[in-house]
Amino acid sequence: MRIREAAAAVGVSVDTIRYWERRGLLRPVRSGASTHHGGYRDFGDAELRRMRFILGAQKLGFSLEQIGDLLDLQRTANGDCSGVTALAARHLADIEHKLAELEQMRSALAAFVQDCSNHEPGTECRFFDLLEQEADDGTV
Repeated sequence: MRIREAAAAVGVSVDTIRYWERRGLLRPVRSGASTHHGGYRDFGDAELRRMRFILGAQKLGFSLEQIGDLLDLQRTANGDCSGVTALAARHLADIEHKLAELEQMRSALAAFVQDCSNHEPGTECRFFDLLEQEADDGTV
C-alpha cells in the first residue's frame, strides 16, 4: 500500500507518516530504483500496525523518542516486559508529577477567581497584584 492509502487507513496525514519515517519509527519496503527516481514506499500490515501503535502511545502521552524506545524494546525484548515496565513506570511518574503541578495551579487560580469575585465595584482589580505576588512566592 502506498503512503496516501496508508495515511487514509490509519487516519493521519502523509506528512505525519513522512515525519515518523524520518524519525526512524517506520521502515517501509522500498520499491523501484529509489524514492527519488520513480520508486515508492510500500506500507504493509506490519507498518500499519506500527502506525496504530504510535498513535496509541501518543494518546498516552509518550513522546516520539519514548515511542522509538518502546519499538526498540518490542523488537529486542523477546517477551521480557522489564524494559517496557520501567519505561512506562517513569512515564507514569512524570504524569503524576505534572498532575500535582496542575493541581497547584488549579488551586491558585481558583483562589484568584474567588478573590476577584468578591471585588468591590470602583476598586482596582487585584488579579494582577495577586499574580505578581504568586510569582514572588516562587509558586508560579
